[in-house]
Amino acid sequence: MLAFHLRPASGRAAAFLRINRSQRWMASSATSDQEASGPLSSQDPLAILSSGGDFVEATRKAVTMYGVFGCGSEEKDEKWREFCGLLCAKWTWLNDNEHFLPPEIATELFKAICEEGEVTLNSFWTKVLALPDCTARHRFTAFGSMDVKQASEMGLALAHIGRVHIPLARRLEACASAQDTMWTMELSGIAPLISALGLQQYAGQDLYEEIAQRVCDEMADVSRDELLEVLEAFVEGSMYPREIIKYAGRVIHEGMDIFTPADFMRLAKIYQKMDKRHDTFCRAWIQDMLHNRGVDVDPEACSHLERDGDRKYSLVEASFGLSFMKQLRLNTGTTEWWDKEADYRALNGIVVNGFCRADERAVRRILSVMSPRDVSFLASSISRATFLKNSDVEVVVAAIMDRLRYLLTPGNEVGVPLRDRAAEYLAPTMEHLVRCGRNRRKDKYLDCSWVAIWLCKTVYSRSIQQIVSINRSLGHLGYSDLNYHKIWVNFYLDRLDSLSKSDITMIKDTFNKLKLHDEDIGRDLFWRLGLRFQQCVVNTSAARYVAAIRPIAG
Repeated sequence: MLAFHLRPASGRAAAFLRINRSQRWMASSATSDQEASGPLSSQDPLAILSSGGDFVEATRKAVTMYGVFGCGSEEKDEKWREFCGLLCAKWTWLNDNEHFLPPEIATELFKAICEEGEVTLNSFWTKVLALPDCTARHRFTAFGSMDVKQASEMGLALAHIGRVHIPLARRLEACASAQDTMWTMELSGIAPLISALGLQQYAGQDLYEEIAQRVCDEMADVSRDELLEVLEAFVEGSMYPREIIKYAGRVIHEGMDIFTPADFMRLAKIYQKMDKRHDTFCRAWIQDMLHNRGVDVDPEACSHLERDGDRKYSLVEASFGLSFMKQLRLNTGTTEWWDKEADYRALNGIVVNGFCRADERAVRRILSVMSPRDVSFLASSISRATFLKNSDVEVVVAAIMDRLRYLLTPGNEVGVPLRDRAAEYLAPTMEHLVRCGRNRRKDKYLDCSWVAIWLCKTVYSRSIQQIVSINRSLGHLGYSDLNYHKIWVNFYLDRLDSLSKSDITMIKDTFNKLKLHDEDIGRDLFWRLGLRFQQCVVNTSAARYVAAIRPIAG
């Protein structure tokens, strides 16, 4: 974890004086240099630093030009190393060997290395600065002088790479809990604060109640967008304040007549993350999508989701609506008030036909903005469409696998939480793809070798159920490398006690599909699997018998 270094008040005051003097010096130097060589914003970040430009401007420019460290080319990574070295050297020289960077610069650097990046903080310090980790920590952290906004931004950046940093979270809580801070800060700063506290898994009960009270007291004065933003922040941090949700629901639902598609989508995602449904909202949203505005199946509509109230819903939004109805069990049931089943069938037909009739480029563009959960639900919907032929699903099945491959390949600019969700949904998605079309074998147009390589590399971070399911899907999708499937024999035997009846059935089905018999993998596997299956049957029967016994009265 990162360590943080606090200075006494007198030292901090002196440091701030030096910062102000250095900033004035940088401003005057930059002015003279700017007159000679044009605006600083058009220069390279290294040139901005060398010419005495503003540190924050140079850092933001580096973020734009160099991207995420460790996820781009080696040339850009080398630029990052050079930039950070020059940044530290400049700051040390300007401030009498003071090794601290100001909070605003540290925040920009954290955002640069964390946002959508695979690289971890410790490897960043080691690779970029070539310094001992403890030295780099002290050089880049000065949490004691951070305000609420800067600490919130840093907390959100750390959350993108799945890191929880307790010292930063404590500083964030201390800033927010200071006298009158919560009641004097702007309402626009509350949503990032809530998100950061929730994602860093740190929020005291007193602060939590104070935030909720502030939001409830000002709920009548905030706009719908601000209220939705606060609700999104609470839900993102896995905090569900009942009083806020109750009051906000009344305020928001009263204005559903003037909701735009963007408003409906934002509120629907909030309900989905809470795994709760509001039938009045759901009915208004789905019927607005089907019977009022309609769905635009043009792939170009997915790239221009502006907040225009007159636009139609895109295919991505319709696909989310389909997964929303299925997750919250709105796909069955018929009443006079709402025929849920009919609306679900209508929306399912629009989504399936929209994807299967689009060309390859359009399908890939649409999938690139869909979450792993929605991609998995899409695969499920296509697998249940019995009217589809093999030629109808070739493009979309290959595109779905390529999307998962991109999310799971290290080095791509994908955040750790998103990569973890993709790994979680890989097994069920592949099971759905097996059932797509009338011919299960899809090796003529589908390359699944990357799944085998990925599974071997991450085998000890996956459950036995996921491994068995993925290997069965690989066999049915046409990946028939016998040497690969044979290496799992001893793996299964070592974990025999962890296998359930369904796992044993899938293992048997996998080897039968590949036509691997006793002479290929040994007699021991099927014999011991049979014994384990009988044991599972006995355990299940015994559990049912015990549950059926009732105490005899008297």
